[in-house]
Amino acid sequence: MLNPVLYSALGHAFGTVEVENEGESADIELTGNRQYPTEWRIMKDGRSGEQYRVNCPVCGDYKQHLYISYLSYARPVMAGLSLMQGRLLCHCFRRNCMAEAENRRLVERMIGAGMACVGDVDSLGAEINMCCESRPKYTPTDQKPTLEGMRSWIPGFNWCDENTDPDIVEYLSQRGVTQDMVDEFMVGWGPVVTPRTKTLLTGGAPWVLLPVVMNGMLVGMQARCPDKFIISKDSLRYWNHPGMRKKTMVYNIDSARDCDTAVLCEGIFDVMKVGHPGVCCFGHTPSRTQLTMLSSIGKCLIWLPDTDSHEDFDTVQEARTQAAAWNAMQTFELGAHVVVLPEKDAGSMSRHDIWTVIMDQVPETVGDYLVSRVVPRLRSI
Repeated sequence: MLNPVLYSALGHAFGTVEVENEGESADIELTGNRQYPTEWRIMKDGRSGEQYRVNCPVCGDYKQHLYISYLSYARPVMAGLSLMQGRLLCHCFRRNCMAEAENRRLVERMIGAGMACVGDVDSLGAEINMCCESRPKYTPTDQKPTLEGMRSWIPGFNWCDENTDPDIVEYLSQRGVTQDMVDEFMVGWGPVVTPRTKTLLTGGAPWVLLPVVMNGMLVGMQARCPDKFIISKDSLRYWNHPGMRKKTMVYNIDSARDCDTAVLCEGIFDVMKVGHPGVCCFGHTPSRTQLTMLSSIGKCLIWLPDTDSHEDFDTVQEARTQAAAWNAMQTFELGAHVVVLPEKDAGSMSRHDIWTVIMDQVPETVGDYLVSRVVPRLRSI
């Protein structure tokens, strides 16, 4: 816990508080403001750091969609220099409620009331050290095929084999994950302990462990909790290792480059269903860094946006807008194409059905290329 005083205040003000990216420091930089030389901001596409999730008081949220940074009101210290006290850093991912000044003032008043309950108002603007000892260092490892390499990220990592926990076997089967997919994407399992606080998640229940490899190196690890261990709507489903900078990574991009084609999905289980050219950006909106990386594919990009309805955005339209921008710049030789699936995401479909839909919706020239150069690389279809 990087800001226990703020966490405690939020508990008094909002009730339930969930911690996201526990122990992860944010990546910050000076703004270059000559009038205020110690003014700072969180770096674009950098780590957002530890976040405290609460119910948004504006939109009637009940799934903790209001994210509040641990650096809210704090004075970061970089290389011994105490920086300017920050403002409230928060965002409602349900309806973008914090875009309105009056809504932000409401949250600020609630936090102030929570601080009064904590009884240490001065601590709200306390200094937080941003130097290396406050952020664990997790260097990439080129030991990605080995158990030792996996355990350098999650010590309890085990390969999915004949000794796999039955609950993990059951969960993977329910998700339609085959042994071929397990082998191709190096899926593991085991308990998850947070590196900084040594918290044992879900009481030590087994999680599905999903390595992230880029440029032949293991650069991150995501964990998924089987549904049977999610005991309430507030329970943690996904956990990302704090050394993993999600917005600077594209999952499985090495394989996509291998066949000059990327099939862009939202999550790792979607990629497993797609197969060899599948990639994901850990969310529906790629960052600027991820867009640049995807542009390196060269031949062809196919986007499979999730089709869940959202009040605030349209994932299909967002995908089409970006595809149009790529095509205007002739980024890919065979273009960028949005394929709308009949299910909510690729993870809900079989590999055969996914590729059938792709072939039905892409231009004939793209389909011919996929049949001749991409489909043969799939382990099964």
